[in-house]
Amino acid sequence: MRIFEDRIRWLLMFLISAISYLDRVNISIAVLPIEQAFDLSDVQFGWVFSAWVMGYALFQAPSGRLADKVAPRKILALGTIWWAMFTALTAFVPTKFAGVLSVLLGWAFYWVSENES
Repeated sequence: MRIFEDRIRWLLMFLISAISYLDRVNISIAVLPIEQAFDLSDVQFGWVFSAWVMGYALFQAPSGRLADKVAPRKILALGTIWWAMFTALTAFVPTKFAGVLSVLLGWAFYWVSENES
């Protein structure tokens, strides 16, 4: 039974990592439509990419420490729920309302959740 649990765990880890990787690759392809939809310049979109780096860098160690203290399964589940929630919330970011700020905040929280997954 333990072998089956290990296989499921590795499958889930692979799927989460693959989706995360595809997301990062696809965002670079979607730069132009996103810039046009939110009326962002290249510099402003650079800030959006920087939000990802900051969220990832700031929460890498704390999320690992939390997983060590609490339980890896619980933290992975929490990170996946957080990730799904902010993925869904990006659809509700208003296009002309505080464009850069809303996109920055939304993606920063989203990328923090990616770090925990």
